[in-house]
Amino acid sequence: MHDTALIQALCDEVEQMAYERGAKSVLRVALEVPDSAHFSAEHMQETFELFRVASPLLRDTRLEFRHSNAVLDREMILRDVELELPDQDQD
Repeated sequence: MHDTALIQALCDEVEQMAYERGAKSVLRVALEVPDSAHFSAEHMQETFELFRVASPLLRDTRLEFRHSNAVLDREMILRDVELELPDQDQD
């Protein structure tokens, strides 16, 4: 259940970021996850899929994991978000 809450919070944060920037969609989300994390990348990906399909902004999002042997004070760190922004050239 804790894993679901982490992914839900991540999705909420990324959606808010995309909304604030006027993005059409989120293309990629990169996370850093410590090796000591109590969940697997596969499990997080499966959980992310549940939220991804329900969100118009996240439907095409690719989730990437980078494992780290660093000791982190969090379960994961959001390292990068790639957004699809509207064309700026349109009149």
